[in-house]
Amino acid sequence: MVQVLLLFTFVVHVQSSGGDRAGYYRRCLGECAQKLCPLIEPEDSVAAGANENSGEVIEGEGERKREQQRSASARTKTQQLDPNWEHDDWWMRFMRWDCLSECKYECMQDYSLYRKTKNLPPEKFYGKWPFVRVMGVQELFSSGASFLNGVPHAVYLLTPRLRSMFSGEKGYYMRMPLLVFSMVAINSWLWSTIFHARDKPFTEAADYFFATMQLMYSMWLAAFRIGRSEGLGRWARLLSGWGLGCGMVGFYCYYLNRMLFVLFDYGWHMKINGVLVGAHFISWIIWSLSLGKKRSYKWQAIGFLAMVLLAASCEVFDFPPVWGLIDAHATWHCLTAPMLPLWYQFWIEDTSFEMQRISRGMKGK
Repeated sequence: MVQVLLLFTFVVHVQSSGGDRAGYYRRCLGECAQKLCPLIEPEDSVAAGANENSGEVIEGEGERKREQQRSASARTKTQQLDPNWEHDDWWMRFMRWDCLSECKYECMQDYSLYRKTKNLPPEKFYGKWPFVRVMGVQELFSSGASFLNGVPHAVYLLTPRLRSMFSGEKGYYMRMPLLVFSMVAINSWLWSTIFHARDKPFTEAADYFFATMQLMYSMWLAAFRIGRSEGLGRWARLLSGWGLGCGMVGFYCYYLNRMLFVLFDYGWHMKINGVLVGAHFISWIIWSLSLGKKRSYKWQAIGFLAMVLLAASCEVFDFPPVWGLIDAHATWHCLTAPMLPLWYQFWIEDTSFEMQRISRGMKGK
């Protein structure tokens, strides 16, 4: 696992867009980097380079030599950014804004303003809309909303009274799976908060991987609970618990291997997550219409999942960020945070019902 975490650092996912391909932006980027943080070479090094390039070019090899010199010059220019450059503001240093990322941001804003003055629509840069950063935070509202989505999980997990209400007493078969669910969710939303605050290869990979982990665990949790419904036998419990669990662990390892070593494919990642969300929703729909149809609290699970899907439809309306801060993704996260207590209320009702049923030795409703 340590090796996998280290590999996050080297994952590079670059999605080209109209903004970062524009000549205006490319010229600005080159000029900014050379002005902001050029690496001052020693005079001896410069003189040596001049002497090397001032020799005679053998006839017949002139074009090849010139091409080599141009390539070497281009490589040198890309290597002349001062690695020791630091931002003046401590919070910008804390958020890891180096020279190149600073220039990318400044040129993105410059080109976006230029297009606005020409009455042209906004362009995306590297697959994302241009946001206005606040105290070094790239997507303030998405990051803040991600944090708010993690808060209910932390409250229910860390508050003893609420924890015992939704996960039950020691010995209850859903206690540990529910507690692990809260921990997995907190971890997922933590990395979403960090990623939206500062988009780096490491934070992007962590956000994607842990979000998929949360969806997979939620799917397993639903199957584990439904497989232990009254009226189902031993094989249903084994298949929904160990069977599906082992299968999901194996697929998650395959998912990580493909994303890390084959192709960091955002499209494939989203398809996998879409299938997991759909399967999770369908599982609870089937339960509510069959095994749980007589339970009055079933509407809480269906209502929560339906509202989450409705909120996720905001992603379809992919609009540029309003005031440079709020886009469709931020809107989606802002809408889901207040819904989470309803999901925990379902588990509180279900835990209470199941523990009473077990204590009375009931086999069915």
